Amino acid sequence: MLAALLALDEKRRTWDSTWFSYQEGAWIVGNPTRTSGRAPLIRFGPELLTPLFGAEAARYLQRMEIELELVSYEPRLLPTGQVIFGAGMESLQGQRAAVEARLIQEQIANFGINLNGNFLQKTQLPAKPLILRAAVARGADRTLSLFLDGQLLGQSNAAYAPDMPISLYVYTATGGMIVKINAWRVWLQKPE
Repeated sequence: MLAALLALDEKRRTWDSTWFSYQEGAWIVGNPTRTSGRAPLIRFGPELLTPLFGAEAARYLQRMEIELELVSYEPRLLPTGQVIFGAGMESLQGQRAAVEARLIQEQIANFGINLNGNFLQKTQLPAKPLILRAAVARGADRTLSLFLDGQLLGQSNAAYAPDMPISLYVYTATGGMIVKINAWRVWLQKPE
């Protein structure tokens, strides 16, 4: 996915480049200079997946695996609970399911799933460095299964029909932080 994004024609890059950009050999999510307000979702919908992977790619998207690493954050964000980032999938109707990391102390993070803006903590782990290794897989039962380090954290509601286009997204909760995408892979398969 990362190499495909780099090869994508500049005119097709519809995301906000102040929040998602290629810097010093890596794709970066976040904006260190904007220190207030909510950050936008960086969404990769049918309009981007088609030029990246071919016709109907958003319909055939079955799984993504991503590794996100917290590079830096404004120290004042930690006590406010805003050092948050994650990645997930979204239906055309706006239903979202993501795997999310929340730094709660300098070296401790909560990990869980975020379903339509509701965070469900699943585990707490040491976080030095804070790396989120997540996977999201589309099931024949219309749900998404969400994984952390290969372990199932939970499932979404049944809003992701096998033949409907879906989008991928990455995010930070606010400005003042930088998250690097170390790896990102996607699997496409025509539904049966």
